[in-house]
Amino acid sequence: MKKYNQWTCCALLMLWGAVAMACHSHDEHGEEGHAHETETGNQYEAHETGEGDAHENRIVLSAAQAQASGVKVEKVAYGTFHPVFPASGSILPAVGTEETLSATTSGLVELPDGLPEGKAVGKGQTLAWISAHDVEAGSPLEKAHAEYEAARKELARAETLAAKQIVSDRELQEARLRFRLAEADFGGLKGKADKKGVRIVSPIAGFVKQRLVEPGDYVAVGQPIAVVTQDRRLQLRVEVSERYADRLAQVRSANFRTGAQSQVVCMDSIHGRMISKGRSVAPGAFYIPVIFEFDNVGNLIPGSFAEVWLLGAPRERVLTIPVAALTEEQGVYYVYVKEDAEHYVKTEVTPGDGDGQRVEILRGLKEGDDVVISGAVYVKLAANAGIIPEGHNHNH
Repeated sequence: MKKYNQWTCCALLMLWGAVAMACHSHDEHGEEGHAHETETGNQYEAHETGEGDAHENRIVLSAAQAQASGVKVEKVAYGTFHPVFPASGSILPAVGTEETLSATTSGLVELPDGLPEGKAVGKGQTLAWISAHDVEAGSPLEKAHAEYEAARKELARAETLAAKQIVSDRELQEARLRFRLAEADFGGLKGKADKKGVRIVSPIAGFVKQRLVEPGDYVAVGQPIAVVTQDRRLQLRVEVSERYADRLAQVRSANFRTGAQSQVVCMDSIHGRMISKGRSVAPGAFYIPVIFEFDNVGNLIPGSFAEVWLLGAPRERVLTIPVAALTEEQGVYYVYVKEDAEHYVKTEVTPGDGDGQRVEILRGLKEGDDVVISGAVYVKLAANAGIIPEGHNHNH
């Protein structure tokens, strides 16, 4: 009985030790699992709050690289903005600054240097000669001279005979009328003629807008030869859709850009002013004309198509950025916000109205943000190069 009790005690002691070790192992594993679970939970919570995402969303671009790439920023601030609505138009010469040169006699046209379009001309400068030396009908100048001489001699004879009362007063008056008409024709041609023929001169200084004949062409009296225009003042004729008729009363100025320009021109910067505004729509038309007059800035060509933004009454406290700051991807607009000297964040924004130069930002930015306004393409290239994963958003 005593031996049995000793074996029993040993077995109980061994069983108790195994259970103790198992419990100790379970406690250690439980603490490790809890620690892992807690750590994982903290990471998930940080991601949800945006702390980890903000770090991943940063684009790294050193100050030296940004300067070399021409990256510039502008601090977003509230300011005055003019509500706009789009339209189209065309550049026209101002009234009274365009002249059409027509033939004053019939004959063959000779053009100096071919009279190229765009050639600068002065007032009174000869732009063409009309000669009829080789034309079957003969030279109008020679005919006018012959008619003048015949009328002069006939008048002298009539005056002599009238003094002797051989011819009537009526015949004398007819002779005087014939002479005056012949004198006017010959005098008009003689003052504009030289050895090349009758000269066609420009009545204004400007440049040749359009040449309507070719050298050697035959022209009749009154046929247009060329159009000369001045470039000091031009007009912008804007065609406004009738759906914006109720907003025309608010129009104060305009911005525009032609197909040959990359920069938008502000009407106020070129001494522009509105000179007329349509009050109704013509039958069969769907547009209301609005006309501005302005100084030619040197690279505007009459006849050019223009993209126009009509500016209304100003609104205060509007967040705007330059149009060049916006980038677009599949219909979604972004800007790049500079966080510090070497970090930028791609930020989704919601744009509103634009005037061709600046655009209103309805959502995505706040006052004081530093937005990239020049060199945004280089910041985008830095993102695409793998410095940050593209596609993350960081909205303010």
